[in-house]
Amino acid sequence: MIFYKRLPRLKALSFDLDDTVYDNVPAIHKAEVDFCLYLQQKYDLPAFTASQSFWAESKAQVLKLDRSLEGDVTLCRAKALQHGFLKLGVPLSSFDEALELVNHFIFMRSSNIKVDIDVIELLRRLKERYVLVAISNGNVDTRILQLDEIFEFDLRPKHGQWRQKPYSDLFDEFLQRYKLKPSEVLHVGDDPVTDVLGSVQAGFNSACIYKGYAGKSHGFDYYRALPHVVLKDVFELRELL
Repeated sequence: MIFYKRLPRLKALSFDLDDTVYDNVPAIHKAEVDFCLYLQQKYDLPAFTASQSFWAESKAQVLKLDRSLEGDVTLCRAKALQHGFLKLGVPLSSFDEALELVNHFIFMRSSNIKVDIDVIELLRRLKERYVLVAISNGNVDTRILQLDEIFEFDLRPKHGQWRQKPYSDLFDEFLQRYKLKPSEVLHVGDDPVTDVLGSVQAGFNSACIYKGYAGKSHGFDYYRALPHVVLKDVFELRELL
């Protein structure tokens, strides 16, 4: 644990999820591969649709038309699916069907993730002393990960309402709900931009897990703001107990 700025008295901790409290990389990769194959088999699509490249191109085309979708990964994926099926000449029956498919993807990716029992125990102990919330740009299902009982709530970007980190929308919403001052909260995350820069700009104290849970996140070369503290892993938060 390396301190760059003094931490004041804290009342709450906010946590990023992916690559902060678990290793997300292998889980999301497997889910992407399995989901493409699922779509190809379920709808009897051409063989090339079992490749991620087709759906990635569909997403790129959707974002080219509306960049604001980028922050809401659930809505963006649904729009990309709708666009892809239309391009294949087999349009989905409704947008609700696209959302149902995205929910299946979320189930697949969440089921691939295993949160270490020691991480869960640490979070439970921290919850005895602080308000704990999740502030994430992703769409993992915390119920499947058994994290829903730990975090008071789980804030995610929502198109037209809350922009994604590093914008301050999610941080501001948390403060408003709990009537807290930014200086009373420590945000814990792995990403130098979305987590460190985002939380610092929002006035929060910032704790960065250097290079993430499994050492796969960006390092110091990507930092655009100085965190209050850099952690070698999430378990160094035991110092706050």
